[in-house]
Amino acid sequence: MDSLETLSTRLNVEKDLKYEGTVKVALDSLTFPPDAESLESDVRAKKVKHLQRVFTLEGCDRMNPKHFIPGHIQADVLQLALARSNLTGATLGRKEAPMLYLPPSSFIRCPHGTSQAMALPQSKRCDKWWTIELYVGRAPHRAFRIAS
Repeated sequence: MDSLETLSTRLNVEKDLKYEGTVKVALDSLTFPPDAESLESDVRAKKVKHLQRVFTLEGCDRMNPKHFIPGHIQADVLQLALARSNLTGATLGRKEAPMLYLPPSSFIRCPHGTSQAMALPQSKRCDKWWTIELYVGRAPHRAFRIAS
């Protein structure tokens, strides 16, 4: 049986191998777990209302790395999105996160971030995109168990 330290090291290595960069993505190109809405719905509703007030009064701090949402994309979809966005893998979030445009009917799977995605459309001060830490394929599941 692996120690916690060994498991953590292995997950971090796998996470680093799959990390592609940081991008801005339209909200309608993000998808969340189907059960995300049902989990702690009272808490989530309060959080969404709080975020709606913050976004309306103060705007969105989407470029703060603490607010980035991890997202998983398949390699073939990423290649199509890069071409569609006139980007290369080398340009993903090196200085400023570029806008990544996904092909129709393609999505980035996000294990959390539902509250931000639900609150943002109510804000008239913010465009409808979020900053995503992009990972190719399935990222280590346990690495993204942080609640949004």
